[in-house]
Amino acid sequence: MFLRGESRARRIEENYLRFVHHEICDAAEKSLESTGVVLLTGSPGAGKTAVAEYLILQWWRRGFRVIVDPRTVDSWWEWLEDDIPTVFFFDDAWGQTRLHDHAMSHHEKDFAEFLTSILEKNLRKGCDKRSKVAVVTSRSLVLHDTRRFSDDTNVLLGKFPHSVIAVERLAAEVKSRILFNHVNVAIANKSVRKQLASRDWWTAVASHQNYSPRIVELVTTRGNFTSGDQLIGELHDALNDPQQIWQSSFDAFSPLEQLLLCILAVSDSQGVSRQRIMARLHDCSPTEVGHAFRRLVGTWIECSRVNGSDIISLSDPSQRDFLVRYMAREPLACLDLIKHSISFEDIKVLCEQGRPPELEYQPSLFSMEETSLRESLDECTRPILSALRASWRKCIAGTAEVPTGLLSLPVASFVDLFSTFIEVIVFHADRYASEGFQDFAIDGWAEAGMREILELLEDADAGSFVESFDAVGQIFYVYSRLTRYRIFEGPYAQHVSWLRETILKVWHTWDTVALEAFGEARYWSDLAEAVIDDTQFFAQLGFHEGAASVFDFESLDWELCYRIESEPYGDDWVGKVKEIEELFESNLAESRRVLKSLGLLPEKDLFEAEEEIPAPSGIDRIEAAGHRASVGTAEALFRSLGNPLVDGEEKLT
Repeated sequence: MFLRGESRARRIEENYLRFVHHEICDAAEKSLESTGVVLLTGSPGAGKTAVAEYLILQWWRRGFRVIVDPRTVDSWWEWLEDDIPTVFFFDDAWGQTRLHDHAMSHHEKDFAEFLTSILEKNLRKGCDKRSKVAVVTSRSLVLHDTRRFSDDTNVLLGKFPHSVIAVERLAAEVKSRILFNHVNVAIANKSVRKQLASRDWWTAVASHQNYSPRIVELVTTRGNFTSGDQLIGELHDALNDPQQIWQSSFDAFSPLEQLLLCILAVSDSQGVSRQRIMARLHDCSPTEVGHAFRRLVGTWIECSRVNGSDIISLSDPSQRDFLVRYMAREPLACLDLIKHSISFEDIKVLCEQGRPPELEYQPSLFSMEETSLRESLDECTRPILSALRASWRKCIAGTAEVPTGLLSLPVASFVDLFSTFIEVIVFHADRYASEGFQDFAIDGWAEAGMREILELLEDADAGSFVESFDAVGQIFYVYSRLTRYRIFEGPYAQHVSWLRETILKVWHTWDTVALEAFGEARYWSDLAEAVIDDTQFFAQLGFHEGAASVFDFESLDWELCYRIESEPYGDDWVGKVKEIEELFESNLAESRRVLKSLGLLPEKDLFEAEEEIPAPSGIDRIEAAGHRASVGTAEALFRSLGNPLVDGEEKLT
């Protein structure tokens, strides 16, 4: 959810009494000072956002403007280029509870370029002041997922490995201080404070295997504790069974209220418009839905105004964790979501959380077990596959509104349709472990859809080589993202193979038109430029037969020489030469010669000169004995709960 930076900074300042400064804060602050970028990663509830908010508060007090989770990409660059010192805050940048569960998925490449620009701006010679800085957080396994699927993110992280800070394994003293601050702020009852001061209860809580600052916060902010035993008991209950934090209040909701929360749990984590939710709950009266909103606001959901629309979101990421776990246990909840889907996107987000076993490993705040909806969706195979097919029919029906005739379908429409069909096929294949799957696998539906794609291809033309290459790249991105790491069995192994072959066929069909329209010389120039700029694309997809027939490796070598000589320091030409040589399994002799003449390539063999650089692992833990207080210090804090407070005195020591 987009929050105005000023109000967010003031809210952070109000909550500062609960904050505990520790060594990781120092490491993060040092990173921000040196490069202008810090990425805080860790498990759910570990305290990433708390460290991030500490940094935001420090920079806000220095006079920096605070921009929180901006959605509009164009605005990023406007803010980056103006003269106002700014701290950008991207919380859960690549997804809140799973990869791409919010709108940032559409801007992944832009996001990587934006952070790279901040780094380059700050590291530029003569730039002593860091006027633009970025604080980024991500759950460790969401980041792991991102690195598996995104080359742009891997390149980005390679640029600032020391700015990746892991917020994990807090020292016992830090855990105790966090617990004390929350209790000290939340408990005003003198009798309860005295009871807590007289007991040795805090050590067991701080050392609990499920200890999490977020669990401590959720329990202590309940308030209305009548005894120390009640608070201690509720803390232990929550740590022993984190699910129960939300279970009791969720059970008290009506079926409509539970459905509304489930819709939010599988939707954009940055929020959903009220109008969109009302449309999905079309079988309920507006009065009933309005009452549900009013009952949930303040505890489970938040409402804000963004660009003239009411945006609804869950109040806490742990609620999303809980709700996904609930749906994983309750197939009927998934069935209800399917019935209340009004678009392909509604079905898609469910399917993405019901991925096959080979892709499951995502832990949550409440459990280190799998949180996939796979088993629930397997029990809903017939309705969910039927819904996918119905959505596809609506997409195809939309092409009927385009006038028929030669080259009448816009290439953007074809790209969207083919990409959607790829998703539908893969989501079908994900249900391979369910009963009745074979009925859907061999009914001929996939083959009929493939014929429709080829028919649509006859009515689409991408124009120039550059346009067709970009369009094919968009389709192949969807294909590679969905098929990477998945295991396809039975008929769908053939279907997926057909998809890849068809992508090459689409590219060849469009290139044939481009070759005839613009000539072989122009075509070759565009092809060589594409190979140099997007080598990995060709390494993954290969060449269609037309491109392979006109390709000349020697001419590519000379083209690369020209590029190197024109801008010798504009790219990692040594790495590029190695990449292209590995693709074609042949040496670029002239390019090597130019690199050596410019002093960019050592006399040693290129492959010997390059060393394997391990992926950045961040800072696992920072321990500085000189900064760690003794256990006795924490004990003194908890004993002080029994001391009388002077009127107006802050409770935090």
